[in-house]
Amino acid sequence: MSDSVGVCILTYNSAKYISGALQSTAGHDCGLPLRVIVVDNQSVDGTAALVRKRFPGIDVIETGANLGFAKGNNIGARRLIQDRCSYVVFLNPDARPSPGCLRRMYDNLCADAVAGCTAPAVVGVENRSYRRRPKAFQKFVIYGALRKLPLFRTLMKPILNCALDRHYFPATVKDGEEVYSVAGSCMMIKTAAFLDIGGLDENTFLFEEELILAERLQKKNWRVIASPSAKCAHNAGHSMPKSLAVEFRYFLESERYLISEYYHWSAPKRLMWRLARETEYLLLRANGALQSLRKKPRAR
Repeated sequence: MSDSVGVCILTYNSAKYISGALQSTAGHDCGLPLRVIVVDNQSVDGTAALVRKRFPGIDVIETGANLGFAKGNNIGARRLIQDRCSYVVFLNPDARPSPGCLRRMYDNLCADAVAGCTAPAVVGVENRSYRRRPKAFQKFVIYGALRKLPLFRTLMKPILNCALDRHYFPATVKDGEEVYSVAGSCMMIKTAAFLDIGGLDENTFLFEEELILAERLQKKNWRVIASPSAKCAHNAGHSMPKSLAVEFRYFLESERYLISEYYHWSAPKRLMWRLARETEYLLLRANGALQSLRKKPRAR
């Protein structure tokens, strides 16, 4: 297989963002052939048509359904591998890799025979780009939604900051340093590693993909490494469900799958987790209802 880099951009109602993503990759000189494809998860805002009109040289694969993150990206990755790409980049449509980003990731993976995956530092949150494997308390506090509540952030600020600092690698992390997982907005994986692990796990629809990928890679003795000299901007969350209830359901299903199938938490521990998450959801719903009441104009 000849050395070449393939970029898979998975879209869902991404017409506002996709042009920027494609333009940001067009100027990259990896020193290798670069192949870019767009996989569209049944957008209804004309994303696929826009790409075909403005970027006629880009192949667009329309899945015909909203398949979620893993299934959609697997379709794109397998097409790129069929086209003999030896490295695959998963890039969010709202991510913007800086010049030289792809080349630095490629160089770092080439320098380490057992490194299977890497990612750039996310601009503005360089100290939150690379993770250690979360302990149960970190998993609940950092990945939950209570952080969205101002009162919780205020009361729990010292504990939350401590949990964050212990979970994430500092901004001083070096290129090639082994980490547990990376940010999923822009990540490069060796084709050999992708095939060895059987691709992304398709048992989740949305959320937790980076952590599941990390578990699958490490199970097959592939290292996940940092590439902080590579930079990528990310306008996070544009494809997230607009409904809190829908977002919470997807997150809950993905987290349950992660802690059961990969972290192997005991039944009592999973029960405590479920009760805690359900309580969290009720608090968020109550806060949302309170905010709505405050915004309603008062009768005079």
